[in-house]
Amino acid sequence: MTCRCITILILGLLIFTGSLLISPLSTIAQSPSSGPYTQVVTLGRGAVRSLAWSPDGQIMAVGSTVGIWLYSSALEPLGLLTGHTRAAYALDFSPDGAQLVSASHDRTLRVWKVGTQTARAVLEGHTDLIVAVDWSPDGTLIASGSYDRTVRLWKAATGTARAVLRGHQGWISDVAFSPDGTALASASYDGTVRVWDASSGEVRAVLRGHNGPVLAVAFVDDHTLVSAGWDGTLRVWSLTTNRQMLALQAHDAVIYDVAWSAERAQLVTASWDGTARTWRADDLRPVQTLSGHTGQVHRALWNSDGTRLATLGWDDTVRVWAMPDGEVSGALDAHMDSIETLAWSTDGRVLTAVTLDGRALLWDAATGDLLRVTAGQAVAPVRTATNRTGARRAEVDAAGVVRVFDTASAALIAELPGRANAVSWSADGRLAVALRNGTIAIWVEL
Repeated sequence: MTCRCITILILGLLIFTGSLLISPLSTIAQSPSSGPYTQVVTLGRGAVRSLAWSPDGQIMAVGSTVGIWLYSSALEPLGLLTGHTRAAYALDFSPDGAQLVSASHDRTLRVWKVGTQTARAVLEGHTDLIVAVDWSPDGTLIASGSYDRTVRLWKAATGTARAVLRGHQGWISDVAFSPDGTALASASYDGTVRVWDASSGEVRAVLRGHNGPVLAVAFVDDHTLVSAGWDGTLRVWSLTTNRQMLALQAHDAVIYDVAWSAERAQLVTASWDGTARTWRADDLRPVQTLSGHTGQVHRALWNSDGTRLATLGWDDTVRVWAMPDGEVSGALDAHMDSIETLAWSTDGRVLTAVTLDGRALLWDAATGDLLRVTAGQAVAPVRTATNRTGARRAEVDAAGVVRVFDTASAALIAELPGRANAVSWSADGRLAVALRNGTIAIWVEL
């Protein structure tokens, strides 16, 4: 689906102010329980969960709770891939960049044609959340890791299962092929890293040393592997001797991701301390600390030539850093996760969403454009609100269900789809609902 397809012009719908509502993310949504209410605008691009660079560095894929967004190298939107019923927690491009594989909490993997932005195959077999995926260097295999404690190998051409690798006693958190494609490493919450023969599926080695779950693995070369995890340590392993060569307390908090750049000869770690750090691989000497996220950093990824580094934080921003300067060259700010409060401007033109991490995002309520991002102050979510005339009351229950009542009679008028955190009425009667998927839905009563 292209951005042009996403853009829907809602013609002929005059909302109190007499202005047209035109949004690049607009949808008309009507459920059997929504009664006289119609959704006319959707703001935001959903909470971010994963990212991947194309091999040529021209496309960035960002997995969110509403789909997989494709952006150009200049961070201009190129399209939205939809089909998963839950968020995509891991992404990887094929070696030629023509395809993208996504792993989702809906327990499926999907293979997408990047050029046409269509799904080519759905891979099913895992019995729990899928959180890790990697495409083999020769393009023939896809590896996936799941909370069902298995690693699965799939034939990339057909999407059929090739092997199920069992042995871990905890959730699988990451998988990575060696550069020559003959080995596959898997990280697990059982505190170990397993190295598998990618052809036979046999275990080559079980690496122990981390204190707690291992969350990330990456190959430096065919014989050298790095791992990181809950204990904040970065460890380098020789796969010739299956022994640890180096270990470093790299962060005082959890390291959630690690990635290697051959061109820069550096590693990068993403940590819950809110930073990403780069390291020399030969001796684990620190090179740089990248600060700017206001929440935990969950992903870090080099582009193919090592000139840019992308980081994903649970402040729901993606930042792109120019390397080696370490300066932010671009950012995606229109993604949101937990929205705590909503507030309309007096004239109803601007809607402000304050997120749990304290960002205030100001949206043009008519066009759906993000106007600016500022520092905000998160307060308790507004779960009950009455419109200006006092005729309608919107309530969010403990499960996140939004219901609209007639104030005078207490009669239920509508039950709106989705799960929400907060509600707010505009002066002219529009209802904004902060959904838990990181978007804002605006409803009108016709």
